[in-house]
Amino acid sequence: MKRGILVLCLVPALTLALGCGKGKPERKYYTLKGTAEQIDVDTGEVSMRAYIEKQQQWRVFTGQATDQTEVMVNGRQAKLEDIRPGDEGEVVGYMEGEGFNKRLVATKISITREEEFSTSSPAEEPVTTP
Repeated sequence: MKRGILVLCLVPALTLALGCGKGKPERKYYTLKGTAEQIDVDTGEVSMRAYIEKQQQWRVFTGQATDQTEVMVNGRQAKLEDIRPGDEGEVVGYMEGEGFNKRLVATKISITREEEFSTSSPAEEPVTTP
């Protein structure tokens, strides 16, 4: 009898501890390599032209950058407004939404340029002492 009560107590406890296995699926991340087409700094909407090997065609993808999106230019931290149309790079992100509302949410945007990169922030004035 005691063993039966122990089993009845353990089953719900294990179910709570381990979960029922129907949690949210892990996000699948995608990497797109291509050319920046348009960047809307106000809305965070970005589009990139990329060649899709599997489909053997070029496509323009529109996605969303958020305040959590990491932006890098030539390996240095940057801002969304530092990206210019024509920049080559890659975007890492995940799909969100369904049907016509499906969009790519960018978690990282990495741009590579030939020229030296400086941030869009104005240079600080040198400090002089009298």
